[in-house]
Amino acid sequence: MPVSFHGKICEAVRDKVQKLDLDGLKTVELQKIIRHREDDKLPACYISHEGIETITTATNESNDVGYPVIVALVVAENQDLEYEDQPLLWRKQIRDAFHEKPMPLADGRVWQCLWEPLAIIDPNAFDQNLFVSAMTIRAIAREVRPR
Repeated sequence: MPVSFHGKICEAVRDKVQKLDLDGLKTVELQKIIRHREDDKLPACYISHEGIETITTATNESNDVGYPVIVALVVAENQDLEYEDQPLLWRKQIRDAFHEKPMPLADGRVWQCLWEPLAIIDPNAFDQNLFVSAMTIRAIAREVRPR
């Protein structure tokens, strides 16, 4: 089955996060939309193609397209207000791995990745006994305009 270019980017993000070997993280998984299921092993990192693409003119014949990939760290909580540092460390490690770096894909179109912050902690998830911290990795690809 063919994989879309955006799908290849999501897979590359997943693979790179797995290679970071983040201390204590049990699950790294691609999802259509970020959702924690009761039987998932936590802490987890969910990766999705949610978001909105960006497009800017690059040259007379090409555009730079920004493909968003949401990365969400999910940790079991019991509405515990005690400070927890581990998810913040993972967040920084992921940022350092992607921000202002190229993404090595076979066709070489992704020349830059940007790390875009989302909520450090989602209060709605906290009320459901989860610590969720999310970010966007935006893969910028140079694409020739179709004629």
